[in-house]
Order: sequence, then C-alpha cells, then structure tokens
Amino acid sequence: MTELYMSEVAAPFHEFPADPDWMLYRSLQEGGRLRIVVGRNDRGQMKAFAVVVLGPHAHYACIYGTVPLLFLHPDYRKGSEGMRLVRLAERAAEKAGAQLLMTHGGMHNGVYRLFEGMHYQDFGKYYVKVLKEGPNGVKPVFKQGAREG
Repeated sequence: MTELYMSEVAAPFHEFPADPDWMLYRSLQEGGRLRIVVGRNDRGQMKAFAVVVLGPHAHYACIYGTVPLLFLHPDYRKGSEGMRLVRLAERAAEKAGAQLLMTHGGMHNGVYRLFEGMHYQDFGKYYVKVLKEGPNGVKPVFKQGAREG
C-alpha cells in the first residue's frame, strides 16, 4: 500500500523519495498527538489509511488536527469509502480533543472534491516550491498538472 501511495500521490508531485521520520512519529505517538486510522476490506487487507497529527494551533486559540496523509486504494474509490475514511479521521481527531481539522486537497489528484463535498471550507491554496535539488543532483519535475511556483 505504501508503494502505491508513493507512486500515485507523492512521487508524481515532487519526486523526492519517501523518508518517514519514524522518531518524530514515535514522539508524536508517545505524546498523545498522533492518530492513525486504517480501513480494511472483508479479507482483512488494508484498503485505506489516514494520519492525524494533533496539537495547539500556533495562531488560534484552539486544539487542531491536521491530516498530512490520506489514501484510499483505487479499488475502493467509488461510492462513499472516501467520505467514510475522512469521517473516521474526524472522529479520531475530535475524540483526542481537536476542535478544528485542517487538511489540503490535492489539485493534482482531485481529492479536493472529496473535501468540498463534505463541506470543508476552502481556506486558500497550498503552494509548494522546490528549493533544492533532490538526490543525484536532479531537480524534480512537477507532473499531473502541478507546477513549480
């Protein structure tokens, strides 16, 4: 599932290799600031996952959650599975004390339509600019409609 996520979502956008900071994730988990939601099919195979990171907002008087990773296997994207996954992430965040949930909906992959359909408010665009070359001196090339700013 991780390989599918990287090939479909992460790599086509910026082409930097995945390099999760497991120590950071462990620290967030130990501090009660991490929730991971996993969806499985009737055979017990993973079909979806969402990561929620919680904490005090730096500019607003609230506890918020952010969803840096959300992925649903292509075989399950028809119907309401995407909404179900987001609702599970919302419940996990709310149960952990979050008052606000923030995420970004990729224009390059169309996931923004899911959030719009669930009445998330457009709070602005998510801008990305590559500042340094990646491994082997290659500057990433943006694909699938994404452009370097």
